[in-house]
Amino acid sequence: MRGLKRRLQQLEEISGVRYSAENPRKRIRTVTSGYGWTPIPGRPDSWSMPPLDLEKSTCRRTLCEDGTLMEWVAIYGDHEELSDEEKERWIATQPVERFEFRQRQKYRRR
Repeated sequence: MRGLKRRLQQLEEISGVRYSAENPRKRIRTVTSGYGWTPIPGRPDSWSMPPLDLEKSTCRRTLCEDGTLMEWVAIYGDHEELSDEEKERWIATQPVERFEFRQRQKYRRR
């Protein structure tokens, strides 16, 4: 019975069924911020940062078949206005795509 349970866990791990965005095997997150800088008229080499705008910010989340959750976050405006808890809540509301082996076949070079 233990052998069957262990084999089922291996199959779940291989297929990615065992992992979710809330419970990934590994998380890779890249956060960039400061988008939207604009030059200040009449002041050369001076720029202003717009206020934080999550409507213009983007987040792409992909759950790979091995359970790795990859997140690319681009924050528009002044990121210092956003606390870590608010950022985590906002990222958690973004949709998650599942990247499966069949999709990877499309991108292989021939």
